[in-house]
Amino acid sequence: MKHSKKSQVAMEYLALIAFVMIVLGVISYIYFNKSSEVKDSLTNSQIDTISDEIDKAVNTLYSYGEGSQSLVKVNFPQNVESVKVEGRDLVFTVKNQKGGISEIAKSFAFDIKLGSVMTKMPGEKTFVVKSLGENQVFIGEKNSLDYLRTNVVGLWHLDDATNIIKDDAYDNFGSFDLESTPTLNFCTGKSGSYCDGNDLVFCNSGIQEARSNCNPKRCYPNGISSVCDEVCRETGKIGKACEIFESGFGGPSYLAGKGITIPYSPRYDLTNKITLSIWVKDPKIPAQGWIIPFSRQELSNPNVPYALTLCNGDSTSCGMLTRKSSASHYSGTTLNGGFVPNNNWHHIVGVYDKSLASNNLKIYIDGVLKGQSSWNEDLAFTPNANLLLGSIYWVDYSSYNVILDEAIIFNASLSDTEIKTLYAQQNNGYGFDYY
Repeated sequence: MKHSKKSQVAMEYLALIAFVMIVLGVISYIYFNKSSEVKDSLTNSQIDTISDEIDKAVNTLYSYGEGSQSLVKVNFPQNVESVKVEGRDLVFTVKNQKGGISEIAKSFAFDIKLGSVMTKMPGEKTFVVKSLGENQVFIGEKNSLDYLRTNVVGLWHLDDATNIIKDDAYDNFGSFDLESTPTLNFCTGKSGSYCDGNDLVFCNSGIQEARSNCNPKRCYPNGISSVCDEVCRETGKIGKACEIFESGFGGPSYLAGKGITIPYSPRYDLTNKITLSIWVKDPKIPAQGWIIPFSRQELSNPNVPYALTLCNGDSTSCGMLTRKSSASHYSGTTLNGGFVPNNNWHHIVGVYDKSLASNNLKIYIDGVLKGQSSWNEDLAFTPNANLLLGSIYWVDYSSYNVILDEAIIFNASLSDTEIKTLYAQQNNGYGFDYY
């Protein structure tokens, strides 16, 4: 009898424990669901606050007129993954507490030019909001190199067929005439599955070409050929990038030495201080061949006042070439940097500063000084000479290809610290936006 009572008590105890566990489970389920809903609701509320703060600044600044700007400090919640622009909407990509992805769109009264730095989330951010006139505003994140923006004389994000033919430092904001707008000499891409053969691009003098034939085609700046689609662009260091083909690596021989031609602007006539900055990936160069990711073309003879170079096949070295006004050939230096193509992106910077007594010509790779030399001459003055990306005037013999991104010219000599900072920011996905 005692044994039976003990068994009954034990069973009742187990039943009670089971009941308690069920109740706790239900409570926990309700709690976590409600908690998730509360957190998601809080995220939506924070997005509303961000939009309200930006909208308030945008409307105030626009009433002040073109060029007016202010700073807006906001805090992005953890589960906001990115922000993009669709017309006049800021679209927030959000991951909810259950792992689902959704988009929340906030509308504004003006067209938005969005800085690429807004793709880096979450955390506290300080935004520059600027009125660009004509129902346009710029929104971009303030960073430690903002003061260098006044030294930018050219900026090419090379994102797609639209941005590749724009000098984002000026053309987007109307500070200079459209004479500074580059023309795209050819559109690039890969054949096969990389391109969609069902669509068309307008290359080769405006003739429709199936994108499955998207090896380099001759393009002309006639408005039609600019339709060349970003599908035929490589993934860039930031956004998209431009892949330059030459004969022997996917392109016909008539493209040798062409690259992207940027028409002359007096802004590029720099004589005693300059910094060239560009990202490159996977250069393929034969022995004795060159890649010129950045150069100034001189129309009257086969020389340039300044250029960044990659050369010598698998063990690629990089350097900066300079030429003085009185010289018929280069009077500068090529500094070996031990650059090795390994399918990764690398940041190359060349600096010249005549005002320094020594070690005033420098090459940096990935933020690290790799070579320096002394040279105290004015750079050659080359009126009406174009700027080239991915080529140089006379290098028709060279066969190569390379992917280029984020090209910038400064009319100043950046310091070691500034170059390290620029590398670190761009390496982490923060573009150098101009406003």
